[in-house]
Amino acid sequence: MNQITLITISKFKATCLAVLDGVKRTGRSVLVKRHGKPIAIIAPSATQKEGFVARFVQIKGKNLW
Repeated sequence: MNQITLITISKFKATCLAVLDGVKRTGRSVLVKRHGKPIAIIAPSATQKEGFVARFVQIKGKNLW
C-alpha cells in the first residue's frame, strides 16, 4: 500500500523542489495541509516517460477517505 507523507504548506513552500524530487524518487504521495486542513495531494505521474509531472488535486469537503 502506498503511504502518504503529510506536510504543512509553509514547509512545502520552503522545500517545494525537494518535495517534488522526493515524490519522483520514492513514488510516495504528499498531502499538503494548511491550518491542519488538507489542501492538495502531490502524487507521482502515472507515466514518467517524458519526465516528472506532479498532479495537484484540490480537495473539496471534509472527508478525504
